[in-house]
Amino acid sequence: MKARRKIKTKKVKVLPKKGKKVKLKDSSELEFVRLPYIRFIGVGGGAGSILDEVSKYISKNPKIKSKVEFYCINSDRQALKSLSSRVRKVLIGEKITGGFGTGGDTKLAEQIANQDIKKIEQVIDNRDFFVVVSCLGGGFSSGALPVLLKNIKEKKKKSIGIFTMPFAFEGQKRMTVAKKALNEAKDFVNAFTPIYNEKIFDFIDKNTPLTMAFSMINRKLAENLEGFLEMIYLPGLINIDFADLNTTVSGTGQLFYLYSIVFDDMASLEKFSESSFFVKINKYSLQSHEKFVPEKILFNITADESLKLYDVSSISNIIIRENPRAKVIFGISYNKKMKSKVRLTIILVGRLKEVLNQAEKKKVEIISQNSGENLDTAKNKKESNGASKIEKVEKTKSKKQVDQKVKRKKAKNKKNQDKKTAKKVKVKKNKVGDKKEIKNKTASIKRTSKKDLFQKPEAKINKSIIQKKRRTPLDVKEIRELENKTIEEQENKWDIPAFLLNNEVKKDDK
Repeated sequence: MKARRKIKTKKVKVLPKKGKKVKLKDSSELEFVRLPYIRFIGVGGGAGSILDEVSKYISKNPKIKSKVEFYCINSDRQALKSLSSRVRKVLIGEKITGGFGTGGDTKLAEQIANQDIKKIEQVIDNRDFFVVVSCLGGGFSSGALPVLLKNIKEKKKKSIGIFTMPFAFEGQKRMTVAKKALNEAKDFVNAFTPIYNEKIFDFIDKNTPLTMAFSMINRKLAENLEGFLEMIYLPGLINIDFADLNTTVSGTGQLFYLYSIVFDDMASLEKFSESSFFVKINKYSLQSHEKFVPEKILFNITADESLKLYDVSSISNIIIRENPRAKVIFGISYNKKMKSKVRLTIILVGRLKEVLNQAEKKKVEIISQNSGENLDTAKNKKESNGASKIEKVEKTKSKKQVDQKVKRKKAKNKKNQDKKTAKKVKVKKNKVGDKKEIKNKTASIKRTSKKDLFQKPEAKINKSIIQKKRRTPLDVKEIRELENKTIEEQENKWDIPAFLLNNEVKKDDK
């Protein structure tokens, strides 16, 4: 029998028919939403040892461990080698210092940071939020810190600073360097918290060794940061998003205080909060906020599933009671390992009273100036409105009087105009009359001169000669002789007075 050959067949994908419903994918198969990564950056040898201690505590929590990274930037090779593998090392300025540090020279540290800026940019890339730790007072930490924070701000990323201040026994010079570096750094960071090493004496005895005292500082800081990371990354009934953290920290040069305290049960928390809650927290912390006024509060309650609504309301009332003006955001997260214990993590963001008073004074001055200008304008408007109202009333009252005055004025003007016109007419008439008199006089003179003066009744002139248009020289001569005779006769009459003419006539008759 011949063996049958197997025929290979291609699998054909069958498309769903129209009208049939297609099942959606489960939520587990959907795209994973990336949680924000927080990167801790230590600047200098002291900050590296703090992060090494903090990473030891945080590495015990697997849910947080994968979301956090630790970096240390330094110019001292030996200090970087002493750190564990949990902290990534970044050596800068090796060409200038040879890997032996700056020797307390802050200007040299700033120069090194600016030269190796590419290495610093690699530490900043691909991350959302930075927690920068530095022990101020040293050469490298005080000089390189402002360069790092300035670069983070230019990238438009959020950052908070945890800066430790030196002990009093380290000298005044180191303290002045630390304060100068703090003043420069706070302009580039969203919020910062100063940790005073001097406060460690409130928690230790005189017989406590030095290494144990420093580890206590690091442990307290690690506990606070662990509560901070749990608040962001652990799921809960009311989650605090990364956006809530951004809104709380948004701003520049603000002070922030981070507290994380574990209570045995709710009864111990209530006893703790019988007096001033934040005053007691201040006693158990290395941070000092005696003159601090919180403007924004972010707090989270971590407990097991036995947490009651009454417990949540009592805790929130304790916090709001002492800070009624602050903006409050809260969250609740469950942790089975807590059992009956309760963890309270609080972030306070605000400013000092002096700074707030100055800001309020400036606001009041600006408001008073604006209000003064507004009052002046309002007064002017009122005065103008009052004047206009009075004018309106006066106008309404004295309309008749005004009309009478207007009529009188019009009458006077008409009279004056009539007088002026009459004068003008008189002047014109006088001129016309003078002209007529002058014409009459001239006409009479012309008549008398032609007929009376120049003609004698006895002497008869040939009219034919005078009427001729063209005259001969003889005619002209005769006319002139006649005229001369008549003129002489008239002159003789004018020279002799009238009362003597009769006597002369009589003599002639005799």
